[in-house]
Amino acid sequence: MANVSWLIPVKNGMPFLPETLASLEAQTYKDFQVLVWDNGSTDGTVEELRKWIPHRLCGQIVTDKPRTVGGSRAGLVEMAETEICAFIDADDICQPDRLERQLNFLETHPNIALVGSQLRVIDETSRPTGTIFQYPLAHDDIVHALLTGNPIGNPSVVFRRSAVLAVGNFDPEAPYFEDYELWFRLGQRYEIANLPDALVNYRFHWASATRTVEKEQKSTAAYLRPFIKHAPVLFGITPAEAERLRNKRDLFVIARAVKIARHLARTQGGSTWSRLRSPSLLDNLRPLTRSRDVVTRLCFALVDPRAGAVSRELRVYMGWGLRKAPFGARLMESTSTWKRTRRFRNWREMLSAHGCNITPRINFTGDPEGYRIINTATGLWIEPEVTIWVSRDRGAQPSLTFGKKVFVGRHTYLGVYLPISIGDHTIIGAYSYIISANHCFESREIPIQDQGFQGAPITIGEDVWIGTHVVILPGVTIGKGAIIAAGSIVNRNVPAYQIWGGVPARFIKERPE
Repeated sequence: MANVSWLIPVKNGMPFLPETLASLEAQTYKDFQVLVWDNGSTDGTVEELRKWIPHRLCGQIVTDKPRTVGGSRAGLVEMAETEICAFIDADDICQPDRLERQLNFLETHPNIALVGSQLRVIDETSRPTGTIFQYPLAHDDIVHALLTGNPIGNPSVVFRRSAVLAVGNFDPEAPYFEDYELWFRLGQRYEIANLPDALVNYRFHWASATRTVEKEQKSTAAYLRPFIKHAPVLFGITPAEAERLRNKRDLFVIARAVKIARHLARTQGGSTWSRLRSPSLLDNLRPLTRSRDVVTRLCFALVDPRAGAVSRELRVYMGWGLRKAPFGARLMESTSTWKRTRRFRNWREMLSAHGCNITPRINFTGDPEGYRIINTATGLWIEPEVTIWVSRDRGAQPSLTFGKKVFVGRHTYLGVYLPISIGDHTIIGAYSYIISANHCFESREIPIQDQGFQGAPITIGEDVWIGTHVVILPGVTIGKGAIIAAGSIVNRNVPAYQIWGGVPARFIKERPE
C-alpha cells in the first residue's frame, strides 16, 4: 500500500487537469496514490482522469456522488487509508520536490499535524504573474493570523489524517471557507506550520475554482461565521466580542488584546506579556483597531519590540490630526488630486508624441490612475466622457491593450477585470459597453453586490467595426474584419469577416471578399 494519498476534489477541471496530474507524476517521492472526487464534471474531466488513473498514477476516481467542496474534501479524507495525505487543486501545479520536502519536515517535526507552503501565482498559460502569497511559518504566528484571515494555502497542505479526523474532519455542510473553519479546530489541539518556499503554483484564471471561492470573501457575513464560532475556544473571547472585533466596532481593543494574550498563554504556552509583545499578534490586531482608538494604538506601539514603532504611530496620528483639522482634509485631498492630475497629463503628453489623441475627460473608476494598465500602439483616439473601470479586487488581472489607430467613441464604458485586447484599426462606436466581468449570484443568502465578480478575457481582432450602443460580454472573441450592428449584445464568439447583430447577436451575413 502507498505511504501518501493525494486528495483532489474537482468539478470541470479541464483544460488544466493534465498539467496538475503531470506534476504529481514528476514528484521525486513516488510512493503515493491519487484519490479524486468528481463533483459532476461535464467538460471531459472524468474521461481525462481515466487516461491517468490507474494506468499512469495509482489511485481511484469517485464519480456519481457530487458534493460541496467541503463535502468532497471530507469524503476524500475518510476514503484515504494512509496516515499522510496531501491536497492539490485540479488547476494548480506542484514543484517536483514538494512532497519529498514536506514529508521530510513532518518526519523531523512529529509535533506538527499539518504543513503548508507559500503559493506562487500563475495565469491561465502557466506563466508566473510575479505574485507570491506569503503565509506565516511558525505555529504561533499562524494562530495569530487567524484573527484576520486564512494563513494557510489549502492547495499546499500535507497533513496527518488522524489529526484531521480527531477534530471532526472538514465540515461537509460548510458552503464556503471549509478549510478556514478546519484550521481553527486543528490549531486548538495541534501545531501547524508553513515552509518558507513556494512549492505550489497557484492558478488564477477566469474559470478557476479557487476564484469561485475567492469571490465569496466579499461577504463579511460568510467569512465571519467560522471566526465567531471558534474564537471563544481559540482566543478566549465571547462571540459578541469576536463580532465587534472583526467588524472594527470594538471601542477599546487593548482590553481584548490582553484577554486574547492571557488565553493563548494558558492554552498555547508562553506568558501573557510575551504573547502581547509578539509582533505577529500586534500586526493582526492593528487592522482591527479603529483609528480613533488612540489608547490601544499607542499601547501597541509601546509594547512592540521593533525599533521605531512609537515614532511611526505618532506620525500616523499627526497625519490623522491634519485631516481632522479645519481645511486639513481638503488640503491633503487637493494635493493628492493635483499630483494625480499631473501624472495623467504627463502620460497623455507622452502618448501624444506617438500620434495618439486622448481626451483629458476620461473617467477612471476603481483605480484613479487606471491609465497605468493601458498598453497602446500609435494613433489611439479616445473621445470625451469615456469611462474605464479598473478592478482592484483580489484575483483581478486588469490589462487593456490597444493596437494601432484604434478609435473609441464618446461615452463608451470599458470594464477591465481580466485582460481586454483591441486590435489595429478597430472602431468602437459611441455608448458601447465592453466588460470582462459579471457579478456572481450563486448564493441566495448573500447580497449579489457582496458576491464579487467572475469573468473572462475579451479579444477584439484587427479592423473590427463595433456600432453604437453595443454590449460585449466576458469571454467573447471577435475575429478580424467582423462588424457588429448597432444595439447588439454579443455573448459568443464572432468569426472573422462576418456581420452580426441583434439581442443576442446572431450571424447576418459574410462580408464581401
